[in-house]
Amino acid sequence: MNKILGFHWKPNLKFIITSIVYLSILFEVLCPSISDKFIGDIFDVVAYFMGGIGYYFFQIHPQKSKLFF
Repeated sequence: MNKILGFHWKPNLKFIITSIVYLSILFEVLCPSISDKFIGDIFDVVAYFMGGIGYYFFQIHPQKSKLFF
């Protein structure tokens, strides 16, 4: 979307953490309480967190991730 519209926006860490919390509450708390087709799992929350932090360090700030390799 940035390329198509010509924007140069990148999500900051606050946006990513807020998204992780939102998705965790939505898919691991609310959806399982509404329907039996959904299952709340703490490991999914951990996966959301690891994915968000990984995205932040490898896509948004890749120069910081070079310390690990």
